[in-house]
Amino acid sequence: MSSPVYYTPDSFTQFRKRKARFTFSEVHILLDEVRRHRKVVVGKYNRGVATDIKKQTWATITARVNEIGECQREVMEVIKKWSDLKCDTKRKVAALRYGKPANKRLRARLSRGLSQTEKIVMQILDMEEEDQPTADFGPVGDDEDLPGRPDDQSASSLPPPVCRLFSVVPLFLSADTEPAFGESDDDQREDMLPRAQTVKLSEDRQVNNGVQKQEQLWPPVKPLGSEGNTRDCLLQNASLSVQEQHTTNMLLETVSRSLELLSESVQQLVETQQEFVRESLQLQRETVQVLRDFTGGAIALMHDKLNGRPPV
Repeated sequence: MSSPVYYTPDSFTQFRKRKARFTFSEVHILLDEVRRHRKVVVGKYNRGVATDIKKQTWATITARVNEIGECQREVMEVIKKWSDLKCDTKRKVAALRYGKPANKRLRARLSRGLSQTEKIVMQILDMEEEDQPTADFGPVGDDEDLPGRPDDQSASSLPPPVCRLFSVVPLFLSADTEPAFGESDDDQREDMLPRAQTVKLSEDRQVNNGVQKQEQLWPPVKPLGSEGNTRDCLLQNASLSVQEQHTTNMLLETVSRSLELLSESVQQLVETQQEFVRESLQLQRETVQVLRDFTGGAIALMHDKLNGRPPV
């Protein structure tokens, strides 16, 4: 079932309507059938299998998927879905085994581990039993899953070249597993993308997959700009530390001045108290002297009166 073709009123650019996304049931029927026929359809096991048998097997799998699906799928569409599931699972296993990604969303996704679907794909590929898992992290062997290869190439024991690995995908780009048409405004806007742009994005994705597969052969390299960023951070921290030290010195100087003023005030208070005590003692002495003079005069007056009056 081919996708309907649309034209814009202002130009004759060709667009294709998106097909419905693969449902959960369709994916699991696909995985069950691939597991059942993996000796024929999985590139790891189908060396020497005739091309006609591969085509017939994929047609049978597509018919089983179409029995439960609302949208009739094409054979290349089902093959592309299996290839996507396989490649995504291999990349996720590689990320879980060999370091953490820089993307926060992908890191959070990987922290939850493999999903049930990805575990089934791993069981089909027997990835947990491989001695060298880095050889399967890219799209190696994907072309062997496709039924269009000649028999003499299927029987060959040599791995296919990288250029052939990426030449298969554009054959069924239009049948990619995409969201249903009209799901949301964003999906409708994405439906209006030119076909040429879609092909370019898919080719870039496949090239990136090949680069990722080659990079897995070497350990992860530390980014070159990390040393410069670390140096900038150290310089910034040192500058902040100097500023904080300068501020602390200013505060200590202010506190020392305040303490000096306080000590001067206390000294003035002590001197004032001492002067007050001296003046008080002086007043007390003068008061005692006045009282003494008054008492002496009173006693002398009493003696005079007593001596001048004759006794009775």
